[in-house]
Amino acid sequence: MPPVSKQPRTCPCKLLPQSLSSFTAAEYGDIHYLSKVKDIATRKDDAGYSPLHLSAQFNHVAATVFLLQIGCPVDGVGEFTPLHRAAFSGAVAAMKVLLEWNAPGNDASTFSDKETPSRISASTRGKFCDLLARDNR
Repeated sequence: MPPVSKQPRTCPCKLLPQSLSSFTAAEYGDIHYLSKVKDIATRKDDAGYSPLHLSAQFNHVAATVFLLQIGCPVDGVGEFTPLHRAAFSGAVAAMKVLLEWNAPGNDASTFSDKETPSRISASTRGKFCDLLARDNR
């Protein structure tokens, strides 16, 4: 029997630098990476979905609020809105954020400390999530 090495074995993949796409970062709720992407508010995949669609679908409330704050459209531009994606996957907290985003009289106190990292921008008030948005499929 060969001698057992006392050195812990490490996976060589841990030595590779990690770089997520903006969509993967949104799926994982990685606000740190999302904040580094310059054009994150205008990014779309081939189907027309934005990172906001993914952060809402996977119920990452802080990432959803961050993306809304930097200007991602609350109603999105793909076949489904971010609210559709959140509702389909049962992401209740993200649905609440999307529905209450900039509603009349809404301020940062509407969201709990766990739900939002900072205040809602006054310049984006009055933009509502469209509950009557059509599903294009």
